Amino acid sequence: MSDFIAISNHDKIIYKVVKLIKDRADRGLQTYGVTMDREDLSPTDWMQHAIEEALDLAIYLMKIKGELEQIKYEEWHFKMSEQGFFDKPNEQE
Repeated sequence: MSDFIAISNHDKIIYKVVKLIKDRADRGLQTYGVTMDREDLSPTDWMQHAIEEALDLAIYLMKIKGELEQIKYEEWHFKMSEQGFFDKPNEQE
């Protein structure tokens, strides 16, 4: 089955997603020699694969969240430093 799908609404995001799906399918066929039409996995096998992918996604999201929080903290710290928030008070004699 080789249906051609034209993206006629000129939506760049949809085009990128469709291209990513196609590229991933091509890479999967090249790597594993099978398509999603394979019939050697049970529904529970497919569910296990989905769970593992979801867990990987959670790990990636936590990594990105941590990096964004670090950037936000560094930006806050820089702003506070510019305003003298961390300066030691002058000691009066």
